[in-house]
Amino acid sequence: MVRNPIAVVAGCLLLGLFVLPSAWAEEIDANEAVKRMVKRMFETRDQLVSGRCSIAGFSEFSRGRSFGDTEERMELVFDDRVPAFLIEDGMDSAFLANSEFQYHATHMRTHVERFPAGFNLSGRGSVLPFDIHLLGFVENPSKRIDRGELSYTQYKEWFAHAELLEIAKAREQLRIKVRLPRSASEAADIDRTYQLWLDPTRDYVTTRIEQLYSDRDGVIFRDEMLWEKVNNVWVITHFRQLNGRGAGGPSAKPALQWKLIWSDVNKKIPDSEFELESLPNPGREARIAGRFAQKIGDRDYGSLGVIQSREPKPEGDPDWSSLPPVE
Repeated sequence: MVRNPIAVVAGCLLLGLFVLPSAWAEEIDANEAVKRMVKRMFETRDQLVSGRCSIAGFSEFSRGRSFGDTEERMELVFDDRVPAFLIEDGMDSAFLANSEFQYHATHMRTHVERFPAGFNLSGRGSVLPFDIHLLGFVENPSKRIDRGELSYTQYKEWFAHAELLEIAKAREQLRIKVRLPRSASEAADIDRTYQLWLDPTRDYVTTRIEQLYSDRDGVIFRDEMLWEKVNNVWVITHFRQLNGRGAGGPSAKPALQWKLIWSDVNKKIPDSEFELESLPNPGREARIAGRFAQKIGDRDYGSLGVIQSREPKPEGDPDWSSLPPVE
């Protein structure tokens, strides 16, 4: 059993709990105190249920011997009450998901593939979904990686049963180090050790998150984030991820850095924004195909027709009549 009476008393003060005499405080289970903090952390994230978010920044890329930064511009709109989610990566690609299906639009958004909800699309390239609530807990958050990732609900469940390894006060914040339980039912059955910096003065938002190697010293990645209240809800407004460099700690240069601009936080998003007609570029059309039939002869597999964008061409239709006739 991990006990740290000094840290626990500090945690009790910050949690607003009744401070017991030191002899009793020494008996307080540090694990229970941390569970309360983690519960508050997720409750704060849970308050965000809908909104629009414009994301701008850069991420590192490497291709053979070439490497550098690539600009990122994405538009995200979601409503967990529907539930539905749409993310657009400019004119190149888009992704739409609802309770039944997920739609991946590529090739300048002219080709749409439909997959069952929850189907793992890792390794398919282009923009893919990420849960904004998970920002800080996963690598390369805008694009899934090739191992199975946990959902936000699964992370909450795992953190609720995490093993406390360390707790300390870091200035006005609390730093906790925990190991998540392993699950044989998960494809990615690996040890996950995290270090979190929590701000008790702002409803236990996370200001820094590190995923650590479980079997050796070193940081896999470090995420840092700034928060603001929008419509009385805490949201991340700046985010950066630094990749690990073994035992020497993370790189000084971010591998990914975003600015997030929010609007319509926790407001109703019109259902029309989550319709298939949102996937093609304005004034264009896209062919849609069903993937991974549930049974032989499934009519929802293969070509499913054409989607026409409801939006007109941005440039409009020019008047060509002013040109002289061809003789």
